[in-house]
Amino acid sequence: MTNEFRFVVDEPTDVVGQDGATVIGQVTPGTRYRAVSSDEHWISMQSPAGELGYVLARRITRLPDQPAATPPPPTPPQLSRTPAVSSSTDESKSADGVKPAGSIRRPFTLAAAAATGVGVFLPWFEDLNAIDISLGVFLDIEAVEDPAGGYVLLAIAAALAVLAFSATWRPGLVRLLGFLPIAMASSIYVQFGDGFFEYASIGWYVTVAGGLLALFGPKRGYLNRS
Repeated sequence: MTNEFRFVVDEPTDVVGQDGATVIGQVTPGTRYRAVSSDEHWISMQSPAGELGYVLARRITRLPDQPAATPPPPTPPQLSRTPAVSSSTDESKSADGVKPAGSIRRPFTLAAAAATGVGVFLPWFEDLNAIDISLGVFLDIEAVEDPAGGYVLLAIAAALAVLAFSATWRPGLVRLLGFLPIAMASSIYVQFGDGFFEYASIGWYVTVAGGLLALFGPKRGYLNRS
């Protein structure tokens, strides 16, 4: 052990606590610091907060000695072979280790958008897809006027895809967009009456599935910054 002396550093250097791993401060170039004791591996110093901290001796440049009283030698920290545990919280996990809803809302919403959009081009009834079905049919099954109802469903699918990548999670709007395809598909079912499922094809079911994914997806979430 040696007596008190002054030192400087050439680059920012961490000051650690007694365990040799926990960072309690930092010394920076351009400032003179006072070491209260040292050995061949560590120098000890008083941090601004009043704590006794340690800096690796190889990281400092010792200045000419000045007379100083010899303080009681501190106990040098024991080098631990166990890596220090980061104090930062993993944003992809909650406190109990379970991924929060925010980390899965994007695939849920994208799946809803994909199902709603793909369902438009699959057959709803025999060879007819949603593009072939008039928008008015969803209100009156006898209607035949344009525009096609499939364009509305494509717009809903596009809106869901945009919301999946939005920096602000809007579950209420996602649920509203999920309700609309279900309502449109259900209106045809209600008007058709008995025997509907004998004629309904895969496009109708895929569109309903897309709406259900959006309607009952995660309630809360944040943007995954990966």
